[in-house]
Amino acid sequence: SVYISMEYCDGGSVLSLIRRCPSGLPRSLVAAIAYQYVRALQCLHARNVAHRDLKCDNFLLHTPSGSVRLADFGVSRRVSG
Repeated sequence: SVYISMEYCDGGSVLSLIRRCPSGLPRSLVAAIAYQYVRALQCLHARNVAHRDLKCDNFLLHTPSGSVRLADFGVSRRVSG
């Protein structure tokens, strides 16, 4: 048996956040999300991992901390480095 334990992200995805705000997201929120996006990529690439499915739907919002979590590593691969 395989068990996967994941943190619950109650804010939904970044895509659902974009759809909930038809007038656009505040600039500071966009900057915070973009920064966390780049940091996630930096962390993966430092460990020679390619996610291969980066999209707004795979970034989950963790509202208590205000952070964004990268999800769905189903097609990620280890790359030689």
